[in-house]
Amino acid sequence: LFLIDPDGVLQHSTINALNVGRNVKETLRVVKAFQFSKQHGEVCPANWDEGAEAIKPTAASTGAYLAKTHK
Repeated sequence: LFLIDPDGVLQHSTINALNVGRNVKETLRVVKAFQFSKQHGEVCPANWDEGAEAIKPTAASTGAYLAKTHK
């Protein structure tokens, strides 16, 4: 699976052996995360889902997010 942005830049790739299924919900989550990030200029943390908190692309915002979520 390759996710390519409108500028033709590869943003994500996933390789599975043929005997392992793919998760369509996870693919859609990743697409939505890329779209959200482009629209809002924020970083989507691991396991981000639509409506969840994103992170401003600064060290302070990242530190605050990590302190709050990884106690």
